[in-house]
Amino acid sequence: MSKIRSMSLTTRIMIGMVLGVAVGFIFQAILAGEDDYLIPLGLFSLPIKAFFVDGLFHVGGQIFIASLKMLVVPLVFVSLVCGTCSLSDPKKLGRLGGKSIGLYLVTTAIAITVAITLALLFNPGEGIGLPSQASYDAKEAPTLAR
Repeated sequence: MSKIRSMSLTTRIMIGMVLGVAVGFIFQAILAGEDDYLIPLGLFSLPIKAFFVDGLFHVGGQIFIASLKMLVVPLVFVSLVCGTCSLSDPKKLGRLGGKSIGLYLVTTAIAITVAITLALLFNPGEGIGLPSQASYDAKEAPTLAR
């Protein structure tokens, strides 16, 4: 156990990623066919795909993603507040804010440029047949007065 704790966080993350990919390939190989393998448990049998893929991994993944979403906003807010409070000269705050907004605009422009360039190169959605005669019946909006 001490050998695992002595490894750096980056090494542990990389090992976890490699193990995750390996488990994914193993399950892909096992579940590639149409039939689902069963785990006999005495009174009943448990399908592997239903338990692991659609159950355990799906629930674990949803909890992980929800935890990340829940963590992002408070983390950014606290880091901004701590950074602002640590400034010794309040006059530097305006210049720092201007630089932050400028950096945000530049990185956003770069991201938009890369996204549009990749979209023009790879043509996402090409070849997907969409129905051209789709009909939509709009409902009348309810009135404010009843």
